[in-house]
Formats: sequence, structure tokens, C-alpha cells
Amino acid sequence: MLGAAFVDTKNPETGTKQSATKFAWGARLGANIWVTEAVGLKLQAQFIATVNAAGGSVYFGTGGSGTAVTAYSSVQQFCLGGGLVFRFGH
Repeated sequence: MLGAAFVDTKNPETGTKQSATKFAWGARLGANIWVTEAVGLKLQAQFIATVNAAGGSVYFGTGGSGTAVTAYSSVQQFCLGGGLVFRFGH
């Protein structure tokens, strides 16, 4: 998943407001486990994060060369979910 996070905060003590728009990404993994032909269980795990900063570098030297890409995030969310699924007809 790729998208944007729109963050709007207000400090209740000073009344100052601040907003930011950050790049966001996520991943989801799940499965349906059929107990019978018509009823099953749905299991799902999801991770979402906003990217605060990202950077990269390229280096050359006597020991060789290489590249690096780094990013960090201070807002991360992980959730687990599940439910019942039903199959109607064939």
C-alpha cells in the first residue's frame, strides 16, 4: 500500500497548531481458512507507517564501492484482525 498521511495537531497548553503531510506505506497479509464448503475464518495482519525522512548515499574507496538507502518513521501501526466468511452458491 502506498499513500499519504495528513497529520494535524494542537498543543492544548499553548494553543499552537501544526500540520504535516507525509508519505505513507503499508503491507497486508491474510488468508481464508475454509472450515466447511460454505463457512470459513478470515485472518489478517496489517502494518502501516509514515516516512519522516529518507536519504541515500553512494560511496567509492580503496575497499570497494556501494550504495545505501535509509528511512525512518516515528508513526507505526500494526493490527491483527479476523472474522467469519460465507460462500453463497457455487
